[in-house]
Amino acid sequence: MTFDEYVSHHPYSVIIARKMMGGQIQHKKSRSAGRTKAMQWSTMLHMGAAQPEETMDPCETSMMKTRTLDPQRVFPVRKQSDEPGAIRIGRGAKCDVVINDYTVSKQHAEFVWDPGTRYHFLVDKGSTNGTSVGTRQLSRDEQCSLKCGYWLVFGRVVCQYLTAEAVYDELRRAG
Repeated sequence: MTFDEYVSHHPYSVIIARKMMGGQIQHKKSRSAGRTKAMQWSTMLHMGAAQPEETMDPCETSMMKTRTLDPQRVFPVRKQSDEPGAIRIGRGAKCDVVINDYTVSKQHAEFVWDPGTRYHFLVDKGSTNGTSVGTRQLSRDEQCSLKCGYWLVFGRVVCQYLTAEAVYDELRRAG
C-alpha cells in the first residue's frame, strides 16, 4: 500500500499504549460495587532533564517500576460521533478514546485540534491521577501542543502520540 493510499484510509493520529507504570491494563469491567478510588496522585520522581520535558520518555527518567505492554494497544485519535468538539479520552463509555484502566478517569483529558497550526493540543480535564506530556505534569484545563513522538501519561498508562505519517513509516519498517 502506498503512503497516499494509507493516509486516505487512515488519516488519524493515534496514541499507542506502549508501557505501564506498575500493573496491567484491565480488559474487563470490575464487578465489585465497593471499589475504592485510585491514589489521589501518582508521584513520578525524575532525574535531571537534559532535553525539553515534553519530549522525554517518563519511563526512562522515572524511579518507578515500569514494563512494556505486550501486545501494545493502538487508539485512533478521532471522534466516535458526528458532533463537533474536542476528542474526549478516558475510561467512560461516552469517551471517543476509551482506555479501560482504573487509574484513568471517566473523563480524563481531551484532544483539541487547531486547524491553524495543524496540531493537536492535550488538555487535562481534572483527572484524579494526572495527565503528563513527557515528564511535564499538566494542571486542570492546561493545554499542551503535541508533536509526533511525544509521550503521554494517563494515570499509569504510558502512550506515544504518532501522526498518520509516522504510523505508516513504523508499519513499513516492521515489514
